[in-house]
Amino acid sequence: MNGPNKAKKEMVDCFATDLFPHNLQGWEHTQQFLEAIVHILLNYIREENDRSTK
Repeated sequence: MNGPNKAKKEMVDCFATDLFPHNLQGWEHTQQFLEAIVHILLNYIREENDRSTK
């Protein structure tokens, strides 16, 4: 995955039922969504703990 921007473009037309499907058909969107969230959270944690910017 190339970061949240790539996932954002691909998931513009997704709904909650697409992101958390009851079958394997929507697994790719679910995985991209969760990876984007983790990426955003890790960047936030990294920035908050960067002592050179405080």
